[in-house]
Amino acid sequence: MKKTHIKLVYSAQQFAKGENPKQDCSLGLLYIAGKLREHCYDVSLLDICTGDNGDNLRTSFYNRTNLGNDHFRVGLDTDKYKEKLKGNQIVGVTSIFTSQTHNCLEVANIAKEVDPNILTVAGGGNAEFYYKLFLGNCFDIVVFGEGEDAMLEIAECVERNQSYANIRNIAYKSNNGEIVVNPNRPVLRDLDKLPLPAWDLLPLKRYWEIGDPRGGSLNNKAKFLTMQTSRGCPFSCSYCHMSKKKYTPRIRYKGYERVMKEVDIIKKLGAEYLFLEDDSLFANRKRIKKIFLGLKGKGLKIINGNGINTAHFFKRDYKNKSYTVDSDMLDLMMDVGWQELSYPFESGNQRILDKYASSKWNIKNHDVIELVKISKKKGLRINGYFTIGYPDETYDELTDSFMLARRVKDAGLDVVVFYIVTPCPGSALYDIALENNNIPENIDTKNMKYGIPNMVNTVISPDVLQYTRQLVYKLLNSDNYVSYKDSRKIT
Repeated sequence: MKKTHIKLVYSAQQFAKGENPKQDCSLGLLYIAGKLREHCYDVSLLDICTGDNGDNLRTSFYNRTNLGNDHFRVGLDTDKYKEKLKGNQIVGVTSIFTSQTHNCLEVANIAKEVDPNILTVAGGGNAEFYYKLFLGNCFDIVVFGEGEDAMLEIAECVERNQSYANIRNIAYKSNNGEIVVNPNRPVLRDLDKLPLPAWDLLPLKRYWEIGDPRGGSLNNKAKFLTMQTSRGCPFSCSYCHMSKKKYTPRIRYKGYERVMKEVDIIKKLGAEYLFLEDDSLFANRKRIKKIFLGLKGKGLKIINGNGINTAHFFKRDYKNKSYTVDSDMLDLMMDVGWQELSYPFESGNQRILDKYASSKWNIKNHDVIELVKISKKKGLRINGYFTIGYPDETYDELTDSFMLARRVKDAGLDVVVFYIVTPCPGSALYDIALENNNIPENIDTKNMKYGIPNMVNTVISPDVLQYTRQLVYKLLNSDNYVSYKDSRKIT
């Protein structure tokens, strides 16, 4: 074992009042931990939101601190986790979401209080965009892009007391305080060469005691873990943090044997449910069907998937130029114990879909009403998601989304949700909003969430957008909801 000790950290979480707090457990740190362990580094993990297995949940996950502006912090107080950073030469923090920026900076500050010589490293799409902010607030290095190789090389430089000048994909402060941005490194195309994620480092007992996994509606002490079978997405939607990553291949896949190996590890750890983190799980239907067939008999149920694209549930008849619902796929999903499915309809207006959502599905060609009906008949719990509040979205276009939401609800949708589109830093939408003066000068990163309007000078004002969003959500998801067809009978 090498002498350099490394602590990888999920920061405390921050939520707006009314949000349902959930632990992070994103996979990036687990891949990095796996890489470091392959090279004999002593690496451990700290989830400040839930604490270690020895911590009481009342002092971690159920410790809620009001932050003002209708926000609250979830996780260990700083004095509780400060001791856990001692004895480490490197502290690495993941920063994916902009709204968690403050909590990530907090970790670096506490690490420097523990020992000014601790090397603090940040990674994730948010840290990449805000690298100057992070480097100006107690972080020594920011890793760009996928961080497995970069983090290993950082650890090797610390171990050997060498310069960071030759490490690709990082920004750091030189000895004279200047920020240095090193060149990019080639992206790993063969995902079978990735290290195995270090799931065993997670505080699994804590997660399973909380029992409310991300991406699902289960709340029954579910023993769950997350995994990916691929990286990337064939689409390039403007609101996605990947929309400007021109040097990254659109999508890469793990081989079948690699996926099954990971499934077996997850099963041995005691998990009963899977949440699939792929950005576009069904992009290759033939491949994912083979994986689902391999999952049969493994004793794992699938909670839900992150990267669901509505268009991928339709088969195209090139001869007749038509699309039909892929009922066979839905049957196979039921066979492998799929619990819940979330369809991202994005918008009910084709102009919005074409301009902001990669034209990923066509309202005329893809019969989403039929898709919902068939999915419901199969026994799936079905959710539907819409994004609203684009800079130039008109009242008529917003109404199109609300009306489509009503139609899919009438078709059997269990829950419909409206996310206010957020101009995440680093996305193409952010550039569009910046160019058109839609980004307020005093924007607070805490508010960059999908339930809070963040843009100004939009066609529909933030107040009207929020009011109509909340109103339609309540109307469509009320226990007393009456469908359009039934309402005509009443009158």
